[in-house]
Amino acid sequence: MSGCTRLAELHLRGNQLSGSIPDALFDVGLETLDMSSNALTGVLPSGSTRLAETLQWLDLSGNQLTGGIPAEMALFFNLRYLNLSSTDLRTQLPPELGLLRNLTVLDLRSSGLCGPVPGDLCESGSLAVLQLDGNSLAGPIPDNIGKCSSLYLLSMGHNSLTGPIPAGMGELKKLEILRLEDNNLTGEIPQQLGGLESLLAVNISHNRLVGRLPASGVFQSLDASALEGNLGVCSPLVAEPCVMNVPKPLVLDPNEYTHGGNNNDSDLAANGDGSGGETALLSKATEIGRGGAFGTTYRASVGEGRVVAVKKLSTASLVESRDEFDREARVLGKARHPNLMPLKGYYWTPQLQLLVTDYAPHGSLEGRLHGKDGEGAASFPPLTWAERFRVVAGTARGLAYLHQSFRPPVIHYNLKPSNILLDSRCNPLIADFGLARLLRKPKQQQQPDGNGGVGAMGSCRFMQSAAMGYAAPELACSSLRVNEKCDVYGFGVLVLELVTGRRAVEYGEDDVAVLTDQVRVALEQGAGVDDDGAAAERLVDPALRGEFPEEEALPVLKLGVVCTSQIPSNRPSMAEVVQILQVIRAPSLPGCTAQLF
Repeated sequence: MSGCTRLAELHLRGNQLSGSIPDALFDVGLETLDMSSNALTGVLPSGSTRLAETLQWLDLSGNQLTGGIPAEMALFFNLRYLNLSSTDLRTQLPPELGLLRNLTVLDLRSSGLCGPVPGDLCESGSLAVLQLDGNSLAGPIPDNIGKCSSLYLLSMGHNSLTGPIPAGMGELKKLEILRLEDNNLTGEIPQQLGGLESLLAVNISHNRLVGRLPASGVFQSLDASALEGNLGVCSPLVAEPCVMNVPKPLVLDPNEYTHGGNNNDSDLAANGDGSGGETALLSKATEIGRGGAFGTTYRASVGEGRVVAVKKLSTASLVESRDEFDREARVLGKARHPNLMPLKGYYWTPQLQLLVTDYAPHGSLEGRLHGKDGEGAASFPPLTWAERFRVVAGTARGLAYLHQSFRPPVIHYNLKPSNILLDSRCNPLIADFGLARLLRKPKQQQQPDGNGGVGAMGSCRFMQSAAMGYAAPELACSSLRVNEKCDVYGFGVLVLELVTGRRAVEYGEDDVAVLTDQVRVALEQGAGVDDDGAAAERLVDPALRGEFPEEEALPVLKLGVVCTSQIPSNRPSMAEVVQILQVIRAPSLPGCTAQLF
C-alpha cells in the first residue's frame, strides 16, 4: 500500500486476514473500507485528516479488535455506515458519535460495550438503524431517544438496561422494528407506542414490565413470545386487572416454616434474617450433594407434588451485597438452553443464600459412569456409546451457549461429572454453571479481562473451587489470564472419562494415575504401531464390550486430548468443538433414536 496515493474502495471481507490494521491504509483517501469477518487484532487506528474528509462506509465487524472507539472518529463527518459488531472493544459508547451528522447505520452488536447509553447519541437526527444488542450496557434508555427521528430499526436487546421505556419513544414516527428483549426494564409500556403506525415488529420479552399493552397498532396482534418473561402484561381488550405472571421462586421465606406458614410463593428475593427457618426448610429436604465447591444440595418438596433441588451456598466467599447477588443471579437466570439446568429461583439474606433448580430424578453422570461414591453403578446398565456421545455433544452445546451468548461469557469453572445431570434419555443438563460470579472479589484481585476471565490473583480462588483432575493449569496462581478456555480443559477431561470409563484421577497404593497423561501417552506410543482399531480397543471402556464405532471413538479421544492442552491458546473454543463433533457424527446403534444435533 506504500505506493498507493488514491484508493476509493477496498473490500477484503472474509479473507482470514490477521494482524493489526496498518495506519497507512487510513491515508489513501478511502470512501469504503470493508475488512469484516477476518481475524484482525489490535486497536482501531485513529485515522487521518484525509480519511475524515472521505470515508463514508466502514465495516470492521467480526474481528478481534480491542481498545475502544477512537475519539477522532467523531470527526468523520461524511461517515454514513459504521459496523463494529462482533468485536471486543471493551469500552463505553462514546457520545461523540452523535455528532456524525450523516451517520445512518450504527451497528455495535456484541462489541463489548458497557456503561450507559449516552443521551447525545441521536443529536444529529440522521440515524436510521441503531443496533446495540448483546453488550453489557446498563442504566436507563435516554429520555430523549425521540430525537432519533429517522430511526426505523432500534435494537437494544440482551443488555442490562433498567428503568422504564421512555414515553419519548412514541416520537419515532418512522420506527418499524423495536427490540428490547432480555433487559431489566420496568414499569408500563407507554401508550404512545400504540400510535406508531409504521411499527411492524416488537419484542419486549424477558424484562420486568407490567400493565396493559397500548390499545392500538401492532400491540393488538403481538405473539406471546414477544411478551413472555415479564412481571405481568396483558391485552388492552381484557377488562380484568392484569395478572402478575412472573415465575415466582420456589424457595419461601424460611421464617414462614417456623410459624406454620403455608406454601404460598413469595417474592423473588424474600426478606428475612434466615434464623430458625433455615433448619426447618432444609430438614424437610434430602441431601443429594454434600459439600462441593459452593455448598450442599438438597432435594425438597414444595407442594402439589413438585420436587426441586435447593443448593445452600457456602457464605464465606459470597458477595455480601444483596443487590450484587440479585444482579448476578438474574444474569444466570436468563440462561435458557436444552442442555442447561436453569435457575428457577433464589433467596438471599446475609446469613443464608439458596439457589433453586428443577430436581433431576435420573441422577448425574458421576452416578451413571462410576456409581455413587465410586461403589459401582450396579442398578444401571453401562452407558452405551450412543448415550456417551449424546452426553459429549450436549455438554459441548451447553458450554458453547454460555460462552457465546453472554458478554462477558458465563464460565463454569467447575465442570465435572457430578455437575452433569441426565434426563431419562441421557441428555445432559449442565448444573452449577456461573456460580463463580457469586464469589466476593477481593480488593487485590484484578478486574475481569473483558472476556469474562480474571487476572492471576483471582484465579487462585477458582483453583480452590475446581475439582481435582478437571482444573486447567492456568487456574493455578500463575501469570496467565483465565478465560473460557478453562472450561474447554474440563470438558476435555470429561470426554476422556466418558470414553475410557476411568476417573480423572485414580489413587493407587504407590502412585497416582492422571487420566489425561495416560491417554496422551497411549496415543503417542500407539502412533505408527497400532492401527486405529487397536488403539481404540485399548483405551475405550471395557464395559462397552467392543460395541462402539471405531471411526468415532478414536476422533473423540483425540478431541479430548486437544481440549486438555497445557497451553490455553492451543485448545479449541467450545463453538469449534461443536462443529468438530458434527463432523465426527453421532452413532446410530440399536435402540438409539434421539437426534443429537
